[in-house]
Amino acid sequence: MAAITKRAASRKVSFGGLQPQVGSDFTGTSMSGNFTGGSEQPVNTNVGGEADFVNLTFNSSSDTGNVTGTSDNNSECGSGCSGPSSSSISGTYTVAGTGRVTVSQVENGVTVTAGYLYIISDTAGSGQAVFLQAGSGSGCGSGNSNGCNPSLTNFHQ
Repeated sequence: MAAITKRAASRKVSFGGLQPQVGSDFTGTSMSGNFTGGSEQPVNTNVGGEADFVNLTFNSSSDTGNVTGTSDNNSECGSGCSGPSSSSISGTYTVAGTGRVTVSQVENGVTVTAGYLYIISDTAGSGQAVFLQAGSGSGCGSGNSNGCNPSLTNFHQ
């Protein structure tokens, strides 16, 4: 089962919802194609909004996939949102049979985990997944564009 939850500053779940996972024994081809995504409603003013377009292409010979796309966002809204900015998305992914997808990217010459995508449905043409950003080290700062305030992004095919 995939969960879509929200966390308050206390790091406890304050509200959210559950959506059942459809399917099992996921593979790399479970997550391929074009997806659009957007951030879930933030629980506090320190998290910005985001809209993404990504293309996921799986390479069965290497058992990994490539992620390319564009992200438009306003970040760090605690003291006023910065204007919208656009950036390229580039990375790789691997899919576990449970539907947990590890997304990696290169930062300063080092491959790091950018986050985790959880497959809710892999139905062709109507797939759905939720992405949770990951930070490095203590979870704040590098590797996490929202600092100590990670966000969820909901993706649909």
